[in-house]
Parts: sequence; structure tokens; C-alpha cells
Amino acid sequence: MAAQKHGKQSDKKHKHTWLSYLAGLLLIAPCYATGNLPPQEISRAISEVLSDPLAVQAPALLPVAKALLTLAMLSPLLLRGDKARKALYAYYTAILVAVGFLQNMSHTADYGFVWVVGNTAIQLLVAAGFIRALACEHDGWDLELHPERLWLVAPMALALVEPYTAAANGTLVFAFDASILANDTGVTYCMITPVVLGTMLIWGMEVGAGSSAISFASYVGLLFGILNLVTWFVFDPASWWMGVLHLPLVIVSVAGLACCRRARNFAINS
Repeated sequence: MAAQKHGKQSDKKHKHTWLSYLAGLLLIAPCYATGNLPPQEISRAISEVLSDPLAVQAPALLPVAKALLTLAMLSPLLLRGDKARKALYAYYTAILVAVGFLQNMSHTADYGFVWVVGNTAIQLLVAAGFIRALACEHDGWDLELHPERLWLVAPMALALVEPYTAAANGTLVFAFDASILANDTGVTYCMITPVVLGTMLIWGMEVGAGSSAISFASYVGLLFGILNLVTWFVFDPASWWMGVLHLPLVIVSVAGLACCRRARNFAINS
């Protein structure tokens, strides 16, 4: 029985490894553009897309999206046990599909319509993991609050509030005003993910059918988080505050990987 369990864990680890490699390769996948997009200008094109994606073209929906994210974070308090787990998985799956496309597409001035295909593909892979978790999840998995993980609320809150604005010179700076109620948090992968993953970890959802999905989501979150830290602290230091706002993604993703690894080791040894 122990050998069989170890074999299953090895299969999961092998699957996670090749998915990790695939995600890394997709990060450098070429973009689709209706205009001329020279290879040396891909980074600039991606920056244009992410600064004005299709996801923010309906401002009236932004407060709604943020409210849905807040409800998702509170779902373990509003729903009982297994229903909260499934609701959170379903929400994250749906929002990843929507954001995976809409946040990575834009009509740019210099390159026409641009689609960052790699980003979309990676986020759809994460969504697929949670679809599988929903299909495999069994009723009866009670949630367990982990008080020692409540420190995650701090980075989660920073991501949820996302206090920033664009200054007159175009740099992104700290701002705590009424704009935080209607900013783009609810349609931005890098802000949604730490809030959702943090909620899952606080309530011990890394145990059960969602273990692999949470682990892979944490890995992908760390990839995107590191890329953004390099972008905002190294290549665009004038907007360093945006780098600070991406720290929750890195912090929660690292915590997610650690919790999932601990859960796997416990399953093997038990």
C-alpha cells in the first residue's frame, strides 16, 4: 500500500514537472499581432497590451469584478465546508478563463490588435487544473482554518485594495482614495491570484483533489511575480510602486508551494 501511494505521488510529481517546463516555454511564446511586430519590440508590445487590455474597456464592470473577488475571498465564511471549496475553485476557473483572454488582448496604436498568446495559454492550464479538481472533489472535505497562516491576510489585502494611480508623467504611484473601489483588481491576474490562493491556504485547501492545482497555480504565480518584480524594479524603476504591488503574488505563491510540498510529504509518510 505504501509503495502504491508513493508511486501515485511520483506520477503527480512527474506531471507537475512537465507542466512547469511547458509553462516556462509558453512565457516566451510569440505574440499574435495584426500589424508589424518586430521581435525586438515584443516586450514593448506586451507592455502596451497590459497597460490597456480589453479587460478594462468596460469601467462600469470593474467594481462588480472587485466585489466578486471579495466575495470569493469571504466564501469560506459565507458557505459551509465543501460548498466554499467548490465555489472558490469555480470562481477561480471562470475568472482565469475570462482574464486569460481579455487581459492579454488589446488594440494598440503601433502594432494593431495584439494577443499575448503565451500568457493566455498558461492561465488556461491553471484553470484546467481546477476544472479537474472540481470533477475529482468528493463531498465531505471539511475546511480547516489554519491560524498560523493568517499572516497571509496582509499581502492579500494589499493585492485586493491595489492602491495606485497614474501620475501626470505616466508613472504609477501610490494613491489611497476612492479609486480603490473601482480599479482593475478584479480583472487582473496578478492581483486576483494572491487573494484566491491566500484564501485557499488559510483554509487548508491544499489537501485533497485541489492539491496539484494549487501547487501548479503557485508555481505559475511565482513565475509571473518574478517577471513583474524585474520589470518594475529594474527596467522601469520610476514605477517601483507597481513592483511593491506584485510582492503579494510572489509571497503567497512561495507560501503555496511550501504548503503543498508539506502536504505531499505528509501524504507519503502517513
